[in-house]
Amino acid sequence: FVDAATGYPTGHDTLYYHLPGAIRWMQQQSLNPMPGIAIDRTCENGMIVPFLLAFARLERLFPLVHLPKALVVAATVFSLARFIEVRPLPAVIAAIIALSVPMVVFQSFSGYVDLYAAASWLSALLAIAWAIRAATARQRRNLILLAGLSAGVAVGAGTNLLVVTTML
Repeated sequence: FVDAATGYPTGHDTLYYHLPGAIRWMQQQSLNPMPGIAIDRTCENGMIVPFLLAFARLERLFPLVHLPKALVVAATVFSLARFIEVRPLPAVIAAIIALSVPMVVFQSFSGYVDLYAAASWLSALLAIAWAIRAATARQRRNLILLAGLSAGVAVGAGTNLLVVTTML
C-alpha cells in the first residue's frame, strides 16, 4: 500500500497519454487535445483531477487520485447488494471482494481511468435501482437525472470502457 500510494503512477496508458495530457493542459492552461493523438485519449474527464493537481504542483498526489473511486465501487456494490435484499454481512463481503480484485487494486493507485468509469457506471446503475423504489415522482426524476449525469461522466472517461464495465 505504501509503495503504491507513494510511487509514480504506472502503466502504458498513464505514461503515454494520460499524464502527458494532464501536464500539457497545465502548461497551456487549457484542455486542448494533444496533436497526433485521438481526442478521446487526451480529454478524458478522469484526468481533470490530475490536471488540477499538476496545475497546483501537487504531482506527488497522482497515485491517490483514483483511490476514492475504488471506495465508490465498494459502496455501490454494497448498496446494490442491499437493494436486492442481501443481508448486511454478505453485502460487506461482496464489497470487500470487489475491492480485492487485482485490477481494482492496481487501478486504485495508477493513472488509468477504467476504475473511474466503472465507479460512474455503477453509480448510475444504483441511481436507477433507487429510482425504481422512489416514493415520489420528484425523487424518481432526480434519481434518473443523477443516473444520466453519472452515465455521462462514465462515457466521458472513454466509450471503449462500456464493454469493460459491462463485464464487471
